[in-house]
Amino acid sequence: MEGASPAPDKPRSALLSWLKWAFIAVLIVTCLGLFVVLGPLFVIILPLIIWRGWFRLRGWLVGKVTPLASVRPGILAIGLAVLLLFAWVPLYNGLNGGSKATPSPTVTARATPEPTIMAQALAVSPAPAAATAVRPSPTSQPATPILPLPTATPTPTATLSPEAALARVGQDHFKAKLKAAKLSPINVSDLERALSGTPMSKEQAAPKPGDRVTTYATVDYDLGAQWDEAMAVRSATLDLAQFVPKLFALNGIDALELRAYASFKDVYGNSKDEVAFKFTITRETAGKVNWAQVDRRNLGIILSGGLNGVYVHPALRSAWNDYTAR
Repeated sequence: MEGASPAPDKPRSALLSWLKWAFIAVLIVTCLGLFVVLGPLFVIILPLIIWRGWFRLRGWLVGKVTPLASVRPGILAIGLAVLLLFAWVPLYNGLNGGSKATPSPTVTARATPEPTIMAQALAVSPAPAAATAVRPSPTSQPATPILPLPTATPTPTATLSPEAALARVGQDHFKAKLKAAKLSPINVSDLERALSGTPMSKEQAAPKPGDRVTTYATVDYDLGAQWDEAMAVRSATLDLAQFVPKLFALNGIDALELRAYASFKDVYGNSKDEVAFKFTITRETAGKVNWAQVDRRNLGIILSGGLNGVYVHPALRSAWNDYTAR
């Protein structure tokens, strides 16, 4: 019949049916991918373009539309959908930072403590025979008895003599600057005369029957090079404040005479080591002082009276007076 549309042939109808379901599947997958990657806006717009392109392409397949230019938008839209379908996975991974590696669990090994065998474990009361009886196996080995650990015998510590203990304390504090350290029994009455300036021979200083004798420690050390007289005064008082608590931590010492030596030059230009400072202090006086907090400028007051005393070399007397007057 003239004017009627020609019926599509069977191969073209089969191709049309196959492409229809293929494009529907592509459309669904593309919509899901675009929703995850690009958001709902493209999910709405792009399927409309694809759907319109499908109708244009369908018209060409059934023979209603022949010019290729009229179906070009549909072909381009469907091609774009296929391209986005294949690019969906890398796009999704790129926007979400790639696949995240699952961290492997960290296994922390717990150290098994070694069993400690105590001697008290051998003194445990025996359990009832019915509870502890074990039928021996024919091939079982006899149990090795557990013996108590041997007790270490402590090594005896050598006790230092009072003289050696004094020398060790002086060496630990003054190091190479220590010159001498010794203990002497001193008659108290003779010591008082010596501190007052009365000359006394060695025989007079020796203890006599009935005299009150004190154990007197004499420690000599090198004061070392100092910047000026004021620095020498501060160094000597600091040495006294640090050394006195260490010395009287020893038993059997009643008094300390700490002598700091320095090099002095006479009018002829000759240098000679002489006593720069001499501090005399008793155990009783030292026990009254908080040596960590004491103001060393008050040492002249603290070491006055009784068996205590301070001697300062004439070349340093002016610096000492200035230091203690502040």
